[in-house]
Amino acid sequence: MSADFAAPRSPEYVPDPIELEDHVPVHIPEHPEDLVPAEDEAPIEAYIPEVASAPTPPLPPSFLSLRIRPSHTRVAMAQMRAAVPSTYHSLLLSGTPPLLPIPLHVPSTSRRAEIPEADTPCLLLPDLGVRRMMTALEMVNTRVSYQVDVRSRKSSEFYSRHHDAQKDRAVMRAEIKARVAVLETQAPRHEWQRQAADDLAVQHIMRTQALEAGAHIDTLEDTGVAAVMAEAEASRVRNGYDNNGSRPRLAQAVRECTYPNFLKCQPLNFKGTEGVVGLTQWFKKMKSVFNISNCTTACQVKYAACTLQGAALTWWNSHVKTVTLEVAQALPWKTLKKIMTDKYRPRG
Repeated sequence: MSADFAAPRSPEYVPDPIELEDHVPVHIPEHPEDLVPAEDEAPIEAYIPEVASAPTPPLPPSFLSLRIRPSHTRVAMAQMRAAVPSTYHSLLLSGTPPLLPIPLHVPSTSRRAEIPEADTPCLLLPDLGVRRMMTALEMVNTRVSYQVDVRSRKSSEFYSRHHDAQKDRAVMRAEIKARVAVLETQAPRHEWQRQAADDLAVQHIMRTQALEAGAHIDTLEDTGVAAVMAEAEASRVRNGYDNNGSRPRLAQAVRECTYPNFLKCQPLNFKGTEGVVGLTQWFKKMKSVFNISNCTTACQVKYAACTLQGAALTWWNSHVKTVTLEVAQALPWKTLKKIMTDKYRPRG
């Protein structure tokens, strides 16, 4: 067993630097404030040209073999290339073949004391520039991690505020819907109350107008009776005796009223929607037209019915169907006024 371990290794064998006794670890601080260079130290950019132009000591042929380069050395070179791509100079020949994955025999750490010192290749330890570069890389990584942490915290705060705003908006929307539902429930009741108030106001106005119209009709009837009596007395005087009473005078011929003459007096039309006031004005105008046109009693209702329109005409036609046309036209004018007053004057 001891003879096997004492035998010399292959010239191409290079042990892992971690397993060597003279391996010097590189200390990388954990805290960001330890990564800041001291005041008496030059920035890392000042060491990059120096490291790139420093002479490289001769290496054994076995160490320059591309097939046995340790993986951590390739990683360090890749990090250096990424950090300073403009000042990096490859130490390898441009015509070297690509790397071939060859499994390496790693000796046990318990037997490293048995390796002769002559078979141990000379390994280069990282100099000051490389250590500073690695420290700078760690500082960059720390800063990037800090920025990622800050961005993540800000994103979390933004999403939290956005979620709270959505919740507040949902609460406000629910309150608005509840208020709208209450208003929709109360709207029919308010509309009914408004209509009831309007109906009461209309009834009060119509009652007042009816009372005024009734009083006005009574006044017109009294005035009309007095005027008729005065006219009859005047006619008797004219047609009876002369001024000295010696002999009667010849009666003047009374011209019969025709419908064209009745229309020349411009009677009012009545539609049935004018209310009590409009009905009263229509009665007054008809009385005046009858007196001016010398309309006889037999023609008064017939001519007055010709001025009815709309709802009033519909009522007159239904009345004619009920009592026949002859009976309807033979009605006295006072009877027609009473019937129409009872129909269009509001009750109560």
